[in-house]
Amino acid sequence: AVAPYDTLPQDERQHRRNEYQSVFPQSLLPPEVVQVAEEIDNARQEEVPFRCAAGPAGKWMFGTAGMVVVVQVALFYAALRHASCGPHSTASYPSILWLFMVPVALVHQLIEMKCLQYTLIPFHQVVGKFKVLDTRVSFGFWLGYMRVFSLLNLGDLATDSFSAATIIAADSCPGRKLNG
Repeated sequence: AVAPYDTLPQDERQHRRNEYQSVFPQSLLPPEVVQVAEEIDNARQEEVPFRCAAGPAGKWMFGTAGMVVVVQVALFYAALRHASCGPHSTASYPSILWLFMVPVALVHQLIEMKCLQYTLIPFHQVVGKFKVLDTRVSFGFWLGYMRVFSLLNLGDLATDSFSAATIIAADSCPGRKLNG
């Protein structure tokens, strides 16, 4: 369980406020977020509220969500249009469709990193540590793990689209008879 920021002892608050300067690569932190963090630190001695730092990230997150929906529909349609019937009345899609995911994954990763830049300081100030499977890890390990997990999630979305398309395409394969 994470203790609410305002219940932490003053020295722990100060540690969390200042630690981001040594934990994160400075190139990862946008100057405007660092400035907001310093202004809030100097004025109220509190953590940076998400609403003060994460606003620009919200637009990027909604854009990414829209992109993922469009990509899923496009992959479904492409797999359905190019599916071919194989033995045993099964359908398959061309593996080359996976190449479409490369630019999508790159754009998705770039947008995630942009969002992370705006949310990293408030996240770290409140949580205070990075964990993977309930084990405390370094920021670099946590970031790598989360990026791999994100890519696996995108792959899962793609396979959902491909699977749905091949199931529907299999209905038109010779010898296929569904009971129902």
